[in-house]
Amino acid sequence: LLTGILPFQWTAHVMNDSGRLLGNDAKLVIASSLPREIWVLRSVTSRGLEFLFSLPITVVAAVLFAIFWSHPDTGESLSIGWIWLLAVPVALLVQFVFNIGLSLTLAPMCMLYPDVQRVVRVFTTLYRYLSPVIYGLVTLEVALEGAGWPLWLIDVYELNPLVGILNAYHAVFFPGTVDNVIPLLAIAAGLSVALVVVGWRVFRRLEPRVLKEL
Repeated sequence: LLTGILPFQWTAHVMNDSGRLLGNDAKLVIASSLPREIWVLRSVTSRGLEFLFSLPITVVAAVLFAIFWSHPDTGESLSIGWIWLLAVPVALLVQFVFNIGLSLTLAPMCMLYPDVQRVVRVFTTLYRYLSPVIYGLVTLEVALEGAGWPLWLIDVYELNPLVGILNAYHAVFFPGTVDNVIPLLAIAAGLSVALVVVGWRVFRRLEPRVLKEL
């Protein structure tokens, strides 16, 4: 739960904050000569720092888990994928880029179309279950295969950038529940960069209308 929910909350908070990002500081946004994207960067960074400060909770939980827990059948204790620790900073960077792309896209749209913010709130809850927050990727693959569902659904599912990002976080503590860590993280990175490009163009295109609305 910790390795999935804590990073997911970073993205969820960014999505929910986007609706009031520009409206809360309307006077500053209008009067400032700074690029308005600064407000997006500030929001994503502050939420990212909150996530970083929560990481010691995961570490303490892992230590306690390793000391006191063992598998009831095999006696096996927590297995750490030490090599995947190297992927964590990359996953953090990719998620940072992904969150910026989300916020750049949503902030002006939520400001101009209030109904978008309501949809975002509902989708945020749904998005938790569409991402490997409380389950591992291998677990999902086995479940789909057991249910007789076509495995190409996995390929579609992996186009969600959070799949590659959360898969990398899971790899540290649960290496047996992950699959294709590096390729999926690379896909997430490419999609995140593309989202930033799209989000920046949307932000720039809608900025004059947003300023007029403010």
